[in-house]
Amino acid sequence: MRYTVYKTVCLANGKFYIGVHETENPDDAYLGSGKLLSRAIKKYGRAAFRKEVLHDLDSREEMYAKEREVVTEELCASDDNYNLLPGGHGGWYVANQLATKEQRKEASRKGNKRRRELLQNPEWAPEFRRASANTLRRWNKRASAEAKATFTGRKHTEETKAKIGVALKVAQAGQRNSQHGTVWVCRAGESPRKIKKTELLAAVAAGWQRGRKVNPPF
Repeated sequence: MRYTVYKTVCLANGKFYIGVHETENPDDAYLGSGKLLSRAIKKYGRAAFRKEVLHDLDSREEMYAKEREVVTEELCASDDNYNLLPGGHGGWYVANQLATKEQRKEASRKGNKRRRELLQNPEWAPEFRRASANTLRRWNKRASAEAKATFTGRKHTEETKAKIGVALKVAQAGQRNSQHGTVWVCRAGESPRKIKKTELLAAVAAGWQRGRKVNPPF
């Protein structure tokens, strides 16, 4: 097993990512798995990236020590690369499970700062928002599927139905209801529409009737 520190460069914009990789073949096709790097690969395609091995080492400890030397806070603060956090943490597990609470907070603070900077970057903002929206949709879709699978073949009891009804009545009361303060109006030759109640008098003056079906004249 070889323990490498590598550098992956985006030929489209010159930005790079430095990471570590444990492998039998240092020249394999692995480009890296950093969040920003993964998004860039998705945007430009794998053909737009080239990897070079900076250091080929004999142990995991040497690998992380070298990464700590190369991937500094100053490097992460620069806009010419895709690294979010300083190196030497030993990957996600060590950084998030074995690090102290203060270290995790600091890592989170730096990550959030970098994301805010990206949202102000015209090159990255659209892609960043699109990726976030796609991730949220996948999570919602997965959660919905898991909930459906869990409840398949089961039915709510009458007691549960009553509790749900009471909870919904409270949750959707007054201004919390999305339909609060609105009313349907209709007019011959046009589709019914929903307007604010404060606009009703003006709508009636323009020939609209309250309701979803035009009443025939007497």
